Formats: sequence, structure tokens, C-alpha cells
Amino acid sequence: MKAENLQILMEHGLPVPKFITIKNVGELTPVQMFLLKDDLTYAVRSSFGAEDGVGCSFAGQFNTLLNVKKEDLKKAVETVLNSVKNKNVSTYSELKNISVGDNGCVIIQEMIDADLSGVIFTANPMGILNETVVVVGKGLGCNVVEDKVETTTYYYNQDDDIYYYERHGKSPRLKQDVLTTLLELSEKIKKILFL
Repeated sequence: MKAENLQILMEHGLPVPKFITIKNVGELTPVQMFLLKDDLTYAVRSSFGAEDGVGCSFAGQFNTLLNVKKEDLKKAVETVLNSVKNKNVSTYSELKNISVGDNGCVIIQEMIDADLSGVIFTANPMGILNETVVVVGKGLGCNVVEDKVETTTYYYNQDDDIYYYERHGKSPRLKQDVLTTLLELSEKIKKILFL
């Protein structure tokens, strides 16, 4: 699901870092390895059919490896594929009464050396459907998601076209044009994937 959504977003012109998907280490051919750049690092991520479903998310259950060098990609792919056997994955699967299966693939995606990262909810998870929530912090997105950095949270009312924000400590503030671009991109993504 994750890989398919990335492909859809890329086809619609959204700024998605370059990526390839493979189902096993054997598919990481010498040609593919040659095409990957030596001077870049990569994010190696899972994409199993059961992830990010309507009734379950598996958020944080599968392994994700960041800043992987080209020469370490094969080992990283094996690690991510084998994370389907993680105890927490099987426990979550039993809890949700679903099967993960073995039809997953691995996304190898160019890493972005981010100054700021964040998460956007096109509808406030607290049930306010006309409110977009943008959470931003310094560095990589995993630091924001894992609550390892101070964050600023923007609450944007889609009907009134107004927002306010809550800032923690010395967390970053977005320039108005950056916030506007993020809100426009989130609306575009919502229309592409959900409408």
C-alpha cells in the first residue's frame, strides 16, 4: 500500500524522493545497484498490504532503517523483510485479527538531509474533520513521531482559512509561504488518495 501510494503521488507531480521497490534481496540486481548513487544514503522501509489499512496501521511495528549506505542495502533489505516475524507484529496482528501475509515489499528511497520534518493530518485525529494539523520539528521525521524533539503544532481551520499554533520550547516556526505550501500539498494529496 505504501509503495503504491508513493507511486501515485509521484505520478501526480508531488515532491516524492526517488525510490525503487523490491520483493526480495535477489531483485536488487547489479544493474539496480549500479543505478543507485554512491554518495547518497537511503531509507529502507516496509510496504506490506496490511499496513496503513482502514482498521489498523502497524505504525512503528516493522523495521525502518535510515541513512543506509549503498554497500549496506542488501543487509538492510533482509532486516526489513524479516521484520514481518517481529513479536510485536504478530501480537498486533492477533489483536486486530488480521494476517500480514508474506506479500510485502521493501522501499529503497533516497534520504533527505532534513532541517525540518513533520507530520500532516488532513483531518484532526481528535475528530475535528475540517481542521488540518501540521506538526513540525528539527531534523528527521522519526524524531518528531517518536517525540524526541520539541515541536510546533499548527491548527488550520479549512472553512475559515485561519490558523493558530502551539510552540514547545525552542521548536521551529514555519515561514508563512512554507506553511501555505504544506497546506496546499496536503489538500492535493487528500483529493488524489481519498476523494
